[in-house]
Amino acid sequence: MEVLRYGDPASFRRDGEPLLIADAARNNLLLTVLQVLQDQPEVYPVFHLWMAVRDGEPRGLAMQTESYNLLLAEPVEADAVETLADAVVADAGPLPGVTANRPWAQRFAARVTELTGRGAQRILEEGVWRLTSVADVPAPAGAARVATPGDRDLLRRWMRAFMDEALPPEHPRDDARTDLDIELRSVGRGSGYWLWEDGTAVVSVSGYREVPGVGARIGPVYTPQEHRGRGYATRLVAELSSARLALGDPACFLFTDMANPTSNAIYARIGYVRVCEAEEYVFGPRP
Repeated sequence: MEVLRYGDPASFRRDGEPLLIADAARNNLLLTVLQVLQDQPEVYPVFHLWMAVRDGEPRGLAMQTESYNLLLAEPVEADAVETLADAVVADAGPLPGVTANRPWAQRFAARVTELTGRGAQRILEEGVWRLTSVADVPAPAGAARVATPGDRDLLRRWMRAFMDEALPPEHPRDDARTDLDIELRSVGRGSGYWLWEDGTAVVSVSGYREVPGVGARIGPVYTPQEHRGRGYATRLVAELSSARLALGDPACFLFTDMANPTSNAIYARIGYVRVCEAEEYVFGPRP
């Protein structure tokens, strides 16, 4: 097995597509970030792409957008994980951590630890969910609407609040890049935000990003503390997911924090089905 390095996201997507599309739900995060690299290269100006191949066929894929974790696709051969880890370490780029499905995240982290002596700490366990039909859920007061450029200040505040609440302190943060993402989503470049208004104020938000031919990744989803418990986010995600399916997306995908039983129950009620669990590890300093 050998590892190929790519400098062009479109070529990487073309050559890796048989592996990625074979299980789009498990690979939805990597597919989404790859779509951003192709459509909005200014969001991630520095990136790295690796493909483990045997007899010319992809057996495993990895990608990293600096300064975020490396992402692993669901491998065709288990040994591809170590092969990719060897190549990533040999390239000696910044490697803050790894995010991947079980058991591959832990397996990659163990190999990096073996090769470098760096420690590895698991900081997040997530559920990976897929939806192809939407269940009926109660409608609270108000209605959904598409966010506009006039909502940018609200979105900036809420996205920061979401990250403060949902992500561990060790998770990489880049407020400037978040602002750029909000800017691009606000003008609907393959992505956007929906808001729920209860008649007097905006009370909840859900984002989405489309991967043509694959589906839409839903998130982030956020409701300020004072508006929770009234079904706003449940209905908003249900209506957004239904709209994406109606537009021709084959499926919708999202991630949940496994430590948050409320959000897991909400998405199950809407019709999302958990397909696997993912993990996030961060690496310690180099010895």
